[in-house]
Amino acid sequence: MKKKLPNSKPGVNQKALDQHANLSEQRESLQRRAAENAAAEDKIRQLVRTLDLRKDEALERTFKGVARNFREVFAELVPGGRGELVMQRAASSGGGGGGVGGAGDDEMPDAEAVDNGDDAAAAAANGGEGPSNAAAAPPRDKYQGVRVKVSFGGGRETTTISSLSGGQKTLVALALIFAIQRCDPAPFYLCDEVDAALDPAYRSAVAALVAKTARAGTSSTQDDEEGGGSVDGGGQLSPPAQFIVTTFHPQLVSVADRVYGVSHANRVSRIALVSKGDALQFVQTEEARAQKASAAAAAAAAAAGGKGGKGGGGGGGATVAVDA
Repeated sequence: MKKKLPNSKPGVNQKALDQHANLSEQRESLQRRAAENAAAEDKIRQLVRTLDLRKDEALERTFKGVARNFREVFAELVPGGRGELVMQRAASSGGGGGGVGGAGDDEMPDAEAVDNGDDAAAAAANGGEGPSNAAAAPPRDKYQGVRVKVSFGGGRETTTISSLSGGQKTLVALALIFAIQRCDPAPFYLCDEVDAALDPAYRSAVAALVAKTARAGTSSTQDDEEGGGSVDGGGQLSPPAQFIVTTFHPQLVSVADRVYGVSHANRVSRIALVSKGDALQFVQTEEARAQKASAAAAAAAAAAGGKGGKGGGGGGGATVAVDA
């Protein structure tokens, strides 16, 4: 045994202690880095929750202002009518939220926007202090869209845009544009024959609203809270806007401050400032010509036993400018 022991000496790792010390230092370094990464992850998750909360609050604040303005504008465009914007909730992925199938659980009327925002704020405040809630991430999208509910004075409420006529779709679109304009005004607007599908009464309502907005300004208040940037209707008057509109109808021409005639001949377009009287005479003549052509086409189709259709058109155009 004494003779064999020296022969086994080369099998002993002489650097075991040094390697153990080095590996221990590496393990401690990795553990420190893992703890730092976990702390950074908790901070990032907390920041994401805070940003999501601010985003939802800003969205609900802005939606409430736009929805209120939409009701007001739609009532101006459609006397006796009623329009409403409804926020649609996404399906809840957990917690106390209801599913999409429940009545009222998947929609948020504009009047409830602030209340729901307060509930979300309270839930985030109660669960945002410790890292134990980091794994329970909130759904990515709290809302999935906006539904439009309109009634044109007949008592029946419509929620499907595809079931509306062309003129009714135009009124809904204009009401939404003017509602957004009252929340976040722009210096000027360019409208290309927005009154083409409207009846004369609705054309007059659109013309009156354009003139009112252009000359008197709109009511708007900028929200100055932290993380804001959204605006809410109501408050001081914003600067008036300028509207540049192309039309073939006299209602918009009659409220214009300046009227320009656009003609086309020999592949060249010409623009000239014309008097309001000449412009009204031109568009009234073109309107009468279009109505006569439409009536003739309908009569011919009826005589042939087919279905009549609508016609219209014009050889020229009138560009009107409404400004302060």
